Amino acid sequence: MWYSSLAEGQAKVLGMLDRERGNVSSSKLDSLREIEIGKSLPFTFYSLDGNSNFMLGPKLREVLPADRGWEVTLDGPNRDRAIVLLNDNYDVISSKVVPRDQAP
Repeated sequence: MWYSSLAEGQAKVLGMLDRERGNVSSSKLDSLREIEIGKSLPFTFYSLDGNSNFMLGPKLREVLPADRGWEVTLDGPNRDRAIVLLNDNYDVISSKVVPRDQAP
């Protein structure tokens, strides 16, 4: 879907999210789903060494289809990487943290 400006696109998306708030939180809307991967990774992955600023957390790198569902890759604030495998129901199958000296 294309919009004539960033402001128009943002307004449309935020309006849709506001209208569908109940469906999103109850997982009734297939295109928008909250996925709980936080507990599958160690706490140390989420924070920058020596810094308590939570705004420096991980960033989503990519989501790819995998044999058993989906592969989610996150870049950690310490230049490490997390790989989380999800099944087709978006449940965590496995997760691992790849240290920065081994991350591609």
